[in-house]
Amino acid sequence: CSPAHDHLDLISHKFVSQCSDLTFCRTGGEGGNGTCVPRLCRRDEFPFGYDREEDIYGVDVQPDLPPMCAQGMYCPDEGSGCKSVLTPGQKCQMGRDEQCDQRYSVFQIPSKLHANELGADVLKNETGGVESQTVRVLCLLQTCTVAIIGADEPCISENTTYASYDAQGVLVEYNIYRDNCLSEGGLFCGLESKRCERKKELGWACATDVECVSFNCMQGICTRSPETPYVVAPWKYALTILTIVGATASTFTILMLLHKRHRARRYREIGEYYAEQLRWVS
Repeated sequence: CSPAHDHLDLISHKFVSQCSDLTFCRTGGEGGNGTCVPRLCRRDEFPFGYDREEDIYGVDVQPDLPPMCAQGMYCPDEGSGCKSVLTPGQKCQMGRDEQCDQRYSVFQIPSKLHANELGADVLKNETGGVESQTVRVLCLLQTCTVAIIGADEPCISENTTYASYDAQGVLVEYNIYRDNCLSEGGLFCGLESKRCERKKELGWACATDVECVSFNCMQGICTRSPETPYVVAPWKYALTILTIVGATASTFTILMLLHKRHRARRYREIGEYYAEQLRWVS
């Protein structure tokens, strides 16, 4: 095998190599000879490809899983062994934010004025001269990046489409948009301006979900997100109550009239019966 053939699938972006999901290609520089050997680490609690096994008695047993990495370490896609987390500016693997050192997420801001210009809520530390803001550290365009860009400043973004097939075999696509703008400040990287812009409120015109505070752009308008609880207007409550009361009263009135007609018909039948009996007796 050769690591030169390692790549990401063009549709699902899944890591693909000449080895199986349980092995990686160890080269001479790693103490190997270009052969597939068992993976040395895993990134997930239940990694793909490790099916449950049965012992000689037919009982399911947990497969022999490689260890997970300790804090401050990460497991690369190929599973070649735990490595130290990366500092901002270093190359990382696609979508692997945990490969970047999250200690840089507490960003030091020189002044409260500058922080407000960035649109961030800041916390003043005990030194009194520096303020800190928790920001995102992400793997953007395969480079560890601190998302600290403020409003109207140049930014970079990454728009990735993931595709997979559902249970019915229908192709389903997911678009994941990420940028290095301050998310706490309600900013996003404009697709055309390439500058950090303010997210739009409900009812504003939009082109993509990322432009809206609700992250839901429907028919070119920012609308409420699907998980937003529906708020019923008071007049709707009143209309519902009146409808229920009216329906109940109407049902009661109709039943009362039907019962009254039934009793009148019954009285008439009884009266005719006794009148006929009296006629025969007389």
